[in-house]
Amino acid sequence: MTIFGIPIFPDQASSFAKDVDALYFFILATCAFFTIVVSAAVVYLGIKYHKTHEGEIGARIEGNLPLELLWSVIPTVIAMFMFAWGASVYWWQWFGVALNVAVAGYTWRVSLPAIRRLRRYER
Repeated sequence: MTIFGIPIFPDQASSFAKDVDALYFFILATCAFFTIVVSAAVVYLGIKYHKTHEGEIGARIEGNLPLELLWSVIPTVIAMFMFAWGASVYWWQWFGVALNVAVAGYTWRVSLPAIRRLRRYER
């Protein structure tokens, strides 16, 4: 990838580099978007609610549950989406597309042909 003829990233040297690059650019764009939104809100609200008189006291606000839930849930959903996408990219680049699982009672045997070893997980 080049910007104005200057190479920014190396050429893709693997089959999964395209997926990793897409995830990277999504995370970069999301962070840039929220940085711009929050910075603009801080500047705008700082100007709008600037204290004009020395003795001025603002209104007492106890809380707003829907707003607090909103600004907690939305970042959590975005972070979980990024995690799921990243875990998916990691999983497919490490283990490939083949996964054999044999279950007998509480014993799980997972065979990963991509790395040619057998793991056993017991509860």
